[in-house]
Amino acid sequence: MIKTAIAFATGCILILLMPTLPVINWFWLALLNIFLFLFTPTRYLAITLTAALWTIWQCQNILGNQLGPEHYNKISQ
Repeated sequence: MIKTAIAFATGCILILLMPTLPVINWFWLALLNIFLFLFTPTRYLAITLTAALWTIWQCQNILGNQLGPEHYNKISQ
């Protein structure tokens, strides 16, 4: 269980330390991730990749919900 938590935290931290979010093709990484989960030796790599994909998805959701600069300093009526 500890190794799983460390693998997940590593995936999250690796993405959060990047200066910009990577532009990725979700389908191919998800397919690779499913393939990696099938084999025991690569299971922790798959957990790390899952955490990285989850972190990217969450960051993109947060950034997508922000107001654009054209809406700053405007009072709603």
